[in-house]
Amino acid sequence: MDAVIQCFKDDFERFWGLMEKQIDICPDEIWSKKAGGWIFWQQILHSIGCVELFVLPEGESSSLPFSREEVLLIKEPGQAVSKVEMLELAGRMKGLADAYIASTTAQTLTSPEAGISKRMGRELTRQYAIIALIRHCCYHLGCCDATLREHGIQGVY
Repeated sequence: MDAVIQCFKDDFERFWGLMEKQIDICPDEIWSKKAGGWIFWQQILHSIGCVELFVLPEGESSSLPFSREEVLLIKEPGQAVSKVEMLELAGRMKGLADAYIASTTAQTLTSPEAGISKRMGRELTRQYAIIALIRHCCYHLGCCDATLREHGIQGVY
């Protein structure tokens, strides 16, 4: 694997692993509590679900059991997600992200990427998609860590 792509892969692995750790350590009373405008688990769902936004090939349908509006924090999901269900979903989305990163080469890194370009409404590259995976995960990791710390629980980051 190209050194730059390996660096992206390593960062993604690190932050995704920390997010999975957050799921594990979050007490049930915080898991279903609203903080910062969203239910804790909904913010995790958003971070996990946006993998499809960034890397799903053009024309492929979402495999998520939620609407686009629920994943994008526009609408609150009607049904809560357990930590076990969230970790299963995280595993599936990580597999999608891992395959995308693994299929990237130095030659394709700066190539236009049709799926994310269509969903975001402007021409974007594979590099943008991979950096978005990392940046987005890291952002929500920080938000959720802040919620944990506000409740006296040491965050993971």
